[in-house]
Amino acid sequence: MEDAKNVLEIITTYKVLKLEQLYSVIRNKEKQVKQSVIRLLEREERIYIHEDIASSTEKWSKSFDKSMITAFWILLDFWDDVLFNTISAFPAKIDFITSDDAYDIIVADKGQENILNSFYKRNVNNTIKHLVAVESEDQMYKLDFPGIAAFCIVDDDGNISYYQEQGE
Repeated sequence: MEDAKNVLEIITTYKVLKLEQLYSVIRNKEKQVKQSVIRLLEREERIYIHEDIASSTEKWSKSFDKSMITAFWILLDFWDDVLFNTISAFPAKIDFITSDDAYDIIVADKGQENILNSFYKRNVNNTIKHLVAVESEDQMYKLDFPGIAAFCIVDDDGNISYYQEQGE
C-alpha cells in the first residue's frame, strides 16, 4: 500500500505523466507488481490511464505539459536520493532536495534563452543548483546564468545526456 500511496501523491502533484514514469517511482519491485499497483489505483478511479499517459483526472489533455514530463525524467534520475520534490514556480518546473543539495529543473524551450538569462541573472539564489533541459547542444551556448549545475538533453524514452562545463 505504501507504493500506491507514493504513486497517488506523485500523480496528484504532477497531474499528467508517462505511465513508465509512474512505474519508475515504484522501486525494487517486479514489473508485474508495479502494474498491479497502477491497476488498483485505476480501478478505484484515483488515476486514469490513457494509452501511455497517466493522469489525476479523466480529462487529461488540459493538464498535459510536455515540459513537465521532460523535467520528471530528470527528477527520476536522482530519485533514490530525493528527500522532497514539488512543482516549482515559473520558469522552473520542479524543485527537489537531496541530503546534499537543493535543485530546480528548468526546461528551456527554444526561444526562451533571453528570458531565462535575464530572470536568473536578476534572481540569484546561490543555494539552488539548476539542471537545465535543452532541446539541442547549440542551445547550451545561449544560456548563461549563475548556478547551472548541468545541461540535460532528454529523449522521448527518458534517456538523459548530461553536459557540464569544465571546472564545474
